[in-house]
Amino acid sequence: RVFTYKNKQLIMSEFLRTGIGRKLLEKDIPKLTSVLERIANQLEIANKLDEKKFVLEERIHKIAIKEANQNG
Repeated sequence: RVFTYKNKQLIMSEFLRTGIGRKLLEKDIPKLTSVLERIANQLEIANKLDEKKFVLEERIHKIAIKEANQNG
């Protein structure tokens, strides 16, 4: 069976009138969006922490090289 754009719109329109469709639109999608935003925020925090860790490790490495050169 071939679905045209208008057929798909009609099917979605009818689906969203059902209890499951309303729940999807009114509760599930907003909850999913909220969860995705929380995940994105946590990933951003993790990336910032990893970047700070990298900078600190780089500084420690430079200090170790400097001390090794001074100690001969």
